[in-house]
Amino acid sequence: MAETEQYIETRLIVQNLYKTMFLMDKLVNKTLDNAGLITFSQFRILIIILRNPQFSQKDVADALHLTKAAISRHVEQLRKLLLLDTKVKHDNRREQEIILTEKGKKIMTQALTLLDATFKKVFNEMDPKEQSQLLTSFGKIIKKMQNENSIECEQQKTNKQNAINKNK
Repeated sequence: MAETEQYIETRLIVQNLYKTMFLMDKLVNKTLDNAGLITFSQFRILIIILRNPQFSQKDVADALHLTKAAISRHVEQLRKLLLLDTKVKHDNRREQEIILTEKGKKIMTQALTLLDATFKKVFNEMDPKEQSQLLTSFGKIIKKMQNENSIECEQQKTNKQNAINKNK
């Protein structure tokens, strides 16, 4: 395959990944909105807390690549809806642990059940072997991108340190 053809195929893969992400985001938003449960932004925060019960607001912000201020606003909204509560962490009194309330757990169970049914309709178009291949491919892409991002972060740290040392 010629280099140009390879580039076009790679670009098409990236475009299709982006389009898939956009359409999945839209589908999740529509599904949750139609059910009147929670917004997708709220769902993303609640799923992180459901999977990581000891997380602080900072941990949630880091996991979602959002600012602490944005998470703080969302947490306050979710507290008003009685879906979350907070308490001071034992090991660091300046951080607050976020806790899913019983109402929050119930809403998440409903949302996850609804989304599972929605995704099942989407992915039933693929047989189990195709689904497995897709998971394997995504795993490889994610691993490579995480590695590239890690290398890039290390390079940025080195460049910063070199600049600091040069100015001394």
